[in-house]
Amino acid sequence: MSDPGVRNRKISASMFAAPFRRFENFLRLHDAPHTQSELMRARACYLIGLMFIVTQLINLVNMSWAYRTLTADHLISVKAILVVGATIVSLRWSKRMWLVASIYSVMVVGGIIASAWPTGLGINTSLLPMLILAIVLNGFVAGWRAALGFGAIALALTWALYWHSNHAHSPTIFVDRADIRLFQRAMQTTLAIVCVTGASALFACYMDRAFAKLEAALRRARDSDRAKTEFLSTISHELLTPLNAVVGLSDALRRTPLGHEQRSFVETIGHSGEMLQRTISNVLTYALLDASRLKLDHSPFELIEALREAIAPHALAARAKGLVFDERLSTQLPGRAIGDSKRVVRLVCELLDNAVQFTDTGRVEIRIAASQDEGRHVVALSVTDTGPGIDRDQLSLIFERFTQADGSIRREHGGIGLGLNISRGLTRAMGGDLTVESRPGQGSRFVAHFWLDAVDEEAEAKTVVDLVPELAGPKAAPAVRPAHLPLAGTS
Repeated sequence: MSDPGVRNRKISASMFAAPFRRFENFLRLHDAPHTQSELMRARACYLIGLMFIVTQLINLVNMSWAYRTLTADHLISVKAILVVGATIVSLRWSKRMWLVASIYSVMVVGGIIASAWPTGLGINTSLLPMLILAIVLNGFVAGWRAALGFGAIALALTWALYWHSNHAHSPTIFVDRADIRLFQRAMQTTLAIVCVTGASALFACYMDRAFAKLEAALRRARDSDRAKTEFLSTISHELLTPLNAVVGLSDALRRTPLGHEQRSFVETIGHSGEMLQRTISNVLTYALLDASRLKLDHSPFELIEALREAIAPHALAARAKGLVFDERLSTQLPGRAIGDSKRVVRLVCELLDNAVQFTDTGRVEIRIAASQDEGRHVVALSVTDTGPGIDRDQLSLIFERFTQADGSIRREHGGIGLGLNISRGLTRAMGGDLTVESRPGQGSRFVAHFWLDAVDEEAEAKTVVDLVPELAGPKAAPAVRPAHLPLAGTS
C-alpha cells in the first residue's frame, strides 16, 4: 500500500494543476511540437497576464469602495483587463512571444506616463518599479535583445520623467534642494535599470544556450530510445521466427514414437523453447510500451470465453503445486465486448503466472467483474495469493522494469522482472491502472481496472442479416392496416 501522505499530496497537486492544464489545452500550447523553452515562455506570458488581471480586479473593488462612484480610473482598469485578456487568448492562434512582450511593455509605459504626466508626479510616480518587471519579462520571453531594447526605452522614459518633474514642479517635493533630490531619484532609477537590464540580458543569453543544449540532449535521447526500440523489435522478431519452428517441431516430434530418454529430451527442448519464447515476447512488448508504440486492436470478441481459456492452464498449474485455485467470474460480465482480446488475455496470464509462481502454499484467487458506464464496460480484475508478500518500502519498486521485490527471488524462480511492468503498461494502455496491496507473510492482491467498449447487439445482428439475406427468411407481403379490428366476442 502506498503512503497516504504522498498520495494526498499527489492528488492535491493534480487538482491544483488541472485547471491550468485545461487552460493550456484551450490555448493549444501542447498541440504543436513546441520546445520546452517555448512552452515556458508561453506559460510566463499567460501567468503574468492572469496575475495582472487579478490585481486589476482587486483594484476595481478598492476604487469602488474608496470613490463610492464610477470614475475614469475604472474605465482605464477595465480597458487594461480587456487588452491583457485578448492578448492571452491570442496565444491560441499565434505563439509570437515577442508580440506579447511588446503589448505588455506598451501597457507598462502607457500606465507610467498616464500616472506621471497629467498629475505632474513625473519621476515620483509609484508605478516606476513596473519598468524593472517589464525588462525582466522582455528578457525571459523575447530574449536578450528585447531586454537591452526595453532597457534603453526605460532609461529614456526615466529622464523624460525627470525633465517633466523639474518643469512641472511636483507638489510632493516642495523641500529644500528639490532639484537635487529629483536628480538623485533619476540617477538611482537609472542605475537600477542598467543593473537589471544587464542581468536580464545575460540571464536570457545563458538561458537560451542552456535550453538549446538541453533540447539537443533530449533529441539525442529520443533518437537513441527510438533506435533501441527498433533494434529490440527487429531482433525479437528475428529470434521468434526460428524459435517458433523449434517449439513447433519439438511438439510434433513429441507425438511420434520415442523412447523414454528421447521423450525427456524433447520435452526439455519444448519447455525451454516456450520459456525463451515468452521472455522474447516480454522484451518485445516492453519495447513497444516504453516507446508508446503499442497499438491496441479494437474488434468484438468473446470476453468470457477468452477469460476462461486464459485462466484454465494456470488453474492446472496451481493445483499441480497443491494450491487451492478459486475462480469467480461475475454474472454481470458481458459475453462479448470490443477491445484487444490478446492484451486482455496477456494481462490475466501475467497476473496469474506471477501469483502461482510465487505462492508455495495456500490459495490463488481470481475475481473478474464488470459494470457499465456510458456504453462502455469497466472491467475489474483482482488476483489474490497467499505468497510471501511484499515489504511496504518495496511496493513502489515492483512495477519498475527489470525489478523484483527481492534479489533472491530471481535466483529461486527466475524471470527478468518485466511481468508486472508489462501488466501495468497494458492496463494503462486500455485506459485503466494496476494497483497492489500486500503485507509480508500474508500474500498480495493485485487489482486492475480497464475499459472495453460494449457491443451493439442489434446493429451487429442487422449487419449479419444484411450480409446473409437468407437469415431474414422470405419477405412478407406488405401489411395493410385495417381500419377497425373487432374485439373477441363481438360482431
